[in-house]
Parts: sequence; structure tokens; C-alpha cells
Amino acid sequence: MSHIAIPDDATIQTLWQKYETPPNVIRHCQTVARLVEQVCAAYEHANVSDATLVVINTPLARAAALLHDAKRHQPHHAAAAANSLEQDGYPEVANIVRHHDFRYIVSKSLKTIEEKIVNYADKRVIHDQIVTVNERIDDLKQRYANNAKRIESYREPVKTLERELLDEKESYIRLDR
Repeated sequence: MSHIAIPDDATIQTLWQKYETPPNVIRHCQTVARLVEQVCAAYEHANVSDATLVVINTPLARAAALLHDAKRHQPHHAAAAANSLEQDGYPEVANIVRHHDFRYIVSKSLKTIEEKIVNYADKRVIHDQIVTVNERIDDLKQRYANNAKRIESYREPVKTLERELLDEKESYIRLDR
């Protein structure tokens, strides 16, 4: 098994500074990471009694969540952050960051459990508040009214991903609001 480079918390803070990540975006990323940890913990708990073992690299998913919007202030922020993370020596984190867009949920092209969890968790957070999928989609439709029809088309694919991830595990997740 090859070594996966995962930045620690001090390195993540350094990367936020290097990438000039605004404080409000950092708070958003921290909330997404908190939800990622809750989903990962639900899997660990479910694995105790479930016949199907799902192995999740929680530190990798958490680091990707903390850095997923690190370049939110730039055009094509996911690609920009992923490219920077690759250059900084974190290709696996970069891969998850690169795929945190709705289009990867809609096209069902998320390959790893970590990609799915980070993408899903991001779709459950408005600013720094954990909300339902419906609340998140409704918020986006209000903020980006000229794209409301396209945004509405994301609702069911995100709910399908939610069912895939949380079916019978959701009761273990504390959805703090």
C-alpha cells in the first residue's frame, strides 16, 4: 500500500494562508469537515454489525473537506485548489477537492467513498450551518435565481447520494444545527 500524503491541521492552516482563504470560507470548510467526521463515524459504527465492511480514510476525507473551498474566491475554485494541492504534494486530497461539484453527483462519477462523503457534506452546509439537502437547494435557488431550474435538477441526485451514504446509518449522525 502506498503512502498517502495528508496535511495535518498546522499544515492546513498554512495552506489557507498561502491560498488566501477568507475566514468565512474557513468556517464553512470546518463545518463541512465536522459533518464528514460524523458520516465517517456512522460508517465505523455500522461496520461493527454490518456484513459489508466499508473502509474509509477519515483523515483524508477530513483534510479534503477542510481544503475543498480553499480557493473559493477564484474562478473554477475546485480545479484551482486541486491544482495547488497537487503542486504542494497532496494529490489524493486534490482529487477529492477537484470532484466536489454537483455535476459529479449528477453524473454519478464519484469513485471513492471519500469523494462521495465530502461532496455530500458540502451540499449539507450553508455558510457554516448544517442544513437539510432541501434547505441547501432552496438557498441556492434563491441566491442564484437565474439558474434555479438547473439547481433544482440537483435535488434528487443529491438525495439519492444521501440515501446511498446514510441508509440505516443516519441515526448515528448528530445533525447539529
